[in-house]
Amino acid sequence: MLGLIMKVFVGVAIFFFSFFYSVLSWSGGEDDMCVYRPAYFNNDSSPIQIELGSERIDETMRSGIVKVLSHYGHKFEERNGKVFFGCNMYRDFEILVNYTKKATDEKWLGTHKQRRNSKEIK
Repeated sequence: MLGLIMKVFVGVAIFFFSFFYSVLSWSGGEDDMCVYRPAYFNNDSSPIQIELGSERIDETMRSGIVKVLSHYGHKFEERNGKVFFGCNMYRDFEILVNYTKKATDEKWLGTHKQRRNSKEIK
């Protein structure tokens, strides 16, 4: 029982540290850019519903999320192999989960076109 409590405590602590580090350390203005981190629904019995992945993403995820952000008209930049977008995107984790799923869905990527490149997006 104590082991389970400790695991939950550690999981919650890691989540909150990641959350505060990634999201709350910025002022939240529209022009602020944050690094993209994939977001996933947590399917286990953990009290944490959404989990953020690493900011280190592979080429497939990078190109997929660029296409998704472009399709929906979001401002983004690519620097040093990382994708940056408006920090205000972290206000809606469900949208991030949705975008992460689309970035890895070959069918969706094949049927949706990239609207504009990042420099043209307002």
